[in-house]
Amino acid sequence: VVLCPLSVTDGWLSEFGKFCPTLKVIQYVGDKPHRRQIRRTIHEDVQNSSHSNELPFDVMLTSYDIALMDQDFLSQIPWLYVVIDEAQRLKNPSSVLYNVLEERFMMPRRLLLTGTPVQNNLSELWALMHFCMPSVFGSLDEFLSTFKEAGNLFSGSEANKANRQFKILKHMLRAFMLRRTKALLIESGILELPPLTELTVMVPLAPLQKKIYLSVLRKELQT
Repeated sequence: VVLCPLSVTDGWLSEFGKFCPTLKVIQYVGDKPHRRQIRRTIHEDVQNSSHSNELPFDVMLTSYDIALMDQDFLSQIPWLYVVIDEAQRLKNPSSVLYNVLEERFMMPRRLLLTGTPVQNNLSELWALMHFCMPSVFGSLDEFLSTFKEAGNLFSGSEANKANRQFKILKHMLRAFMLRRTKALLIESGILELPPLTELTVMVPLAPLQKKIYLSVLRKELQT
């Protein structure tokens, strides 16, 4: 199953058609009656199949909201793999989505995709890594107590300790994370970007904007 924003499900469908044309991909999106019809079709296909546990698709594309709304149905399927696009949605371990996926869905293999830096803070980093590998990344308190100094700036011996913690954390993450930067893509020739061009366009104020601006300068308006 691929969980992603509704706006990119068509893009995922196109990419599967390009790189994995033999896979049967289904989009589980739409309004409630449409999704009910999809569920009915899936049930009928399973009933008519010679293998009772065989589903009529290889990959399902759906959104976070639908995963929550139809969790009673979707959580019954023993998913072999889950891909979560825009995985920064899981940075809060107290969110409804995080807890529903972790507690109700059977997902032994998990892949998170995100373009948002995961080093914003240790709690957000732990939330993502714990979701992927709960057996490796234990409780939040244990994680913070081990690496609480890794992101702080110190001097002297404290700086050496924080630097050692940072290196250990970085070494651990390397086993679970694939990082792709724009610089690497340009260097490898995969991505070609034109030179950066900056253009400054001076836009005059509208009459109302000018009137308010002058009133602020003259302290005629109360803040």
